[in-house]
Amino acid sequence: MIFYVTFFIIFVLFGYNFFINNKELTSPAVLFSFSFVILMIFAFINYSDLGLYSLNWRTSFVIIIGILSFMLGTLPFVKMTNRISFFFNEEKGVRINQKVSVNKLLIFLLFGFFILILNIKYLGISAENYSSILGDIRDSTVNSGSGILPKYLVFSNMIMLMGGIFFSIELPRFFIEKDYIKVFFSLVIFLLSILISFSGGSRGSSLILIISLIFNSILESYKNNKLRKIKISSIIKVFLIIIVLLYLFKESAVILGQTQVADFSFSRYILLYVGAQLKNLDMALTYQNIINSSNVFGQETFRSFVKFFSNLIGSGLYGDYKLFLPFNYYNGISLGNVYTTFYPFLRDFGYFGVIICSMFMGVISEYLYYLAKKFNSWNDGVSIWNILLSWLSFCLLFSFFSNKFYENIFSLDILNYIVASIVVLIFFFGFPLTRTGKLRRLFF
Repeated sequence: MIFYVTFFIIFVLFGYNFFINNKELTSPAVLFSFSFVILMIFAFINYSDLGLYSLNWRTSFVIIIGILSFMLGTLPFVKMTNRISFFFNEEKGVRINQKVSVNKLLIFLLFGFFILILNIKYLGISAENYSSILGDIRDSTVNSGSGILPKYLVFSNMIMLMGGIFFSIELPRFFIEKDYIKVFFSLVIFLLSILISFSGGSRGSSLILIISLIFNSILESYKNNKLRKIKISSIIKVFLIIIVLLYLFKESAVILGQTQVADFSFSRYILLYVGAQLKNLDMALTYQNIINSSNVFGQETFRSFVKFFSNLIGSGLYGDYKLFLPFNYYNGISLGNVYTTFYPFLRDFGYFGVIICSMFMGVISEYLYYLAKKFNSWNDGVSIWNILLSWLSFCLLFSFFSNKFYENIFSLDILNYIVASIVVLIFFFGFPLTRTGKLRRLFF
């Protein structure tokens, strides 16, 4: 009974967010609440296998209060954001035509192939050993907190990742403009970015790129008035795309050395990634003493900052701490070790932390959405805000999975990615200080 009530309330909250945000599927509150709608749908499909008939009321409370808190965080900026149209405003701004030249596309494409070859050569990857090598890289990253690539190659890979996000923004524009030469080169660069992202041994970056492309395709449809109302056929297409992506997600696990999942059925494997998080959170709240259980303030939620300042002051409090994410099983079914975005909030700050951390997420997300939307109202180019918003869309959609927002957006690592983004923007649009006011093209 608690499960069905929770499902109903989450769906109502999603609908409410959709309507108060001008029916924009791309708004942060809609993305965040939709994330948990997806979770509940897949949990419902596996209702009996997961034993959700005994869902703890505290689990329901945490998810609902988390979504409500995120909504409250967005409210200070919702009215400001809703007043800004997706369309270019001829009266309020001077259009800055930031066009990507074919020559620069070719240069960046060659750079991408060069970086791909460097990754292959440095890692010693061949057709026979790529799976085991990528698996070793993944284990190295998980166990030590860092991979095995040299710093110059890591930063080059960052540039390619941010270049991939850049073209997830430009590719839909080129397609709508029917500039098929640029579409072809952009698509090749985008696919190269996905391939290079595997050199880290995980699929997280490739998911960021794919979600960014879907997100920006929807945004571009809004901007060109091609998404006035949602059709049933469009919904069916979206679900078909999701199923195909989930299938490819399973197959890519074997490529990346996760051979233990090769014998999993498709439904069992997907359960690990969509649905099991609800049961894991429920088991943690029911059987584990997780409330305010972390040893260092914010060590689970703000891991990047805590580790940095611990090393800075020479404190041994943090040390080689690894996140407390035990693997769970229920009725012989492996549930993995992901617990939704709320799990670290509970461990660090208790139930109050769910409210504060979720609300803060809402504030940052909505303001970033406002900045990106404001930029697009007078500029047909790409800014740092567009790139960060694309990344944010992935973090919010995967909130049902784990603490993606604070791991990605609100972390020290984001500074390196911002630098890489600026490198990409300067390459395609020129150095920002060459003319008075041109700095605004990148940032505002």
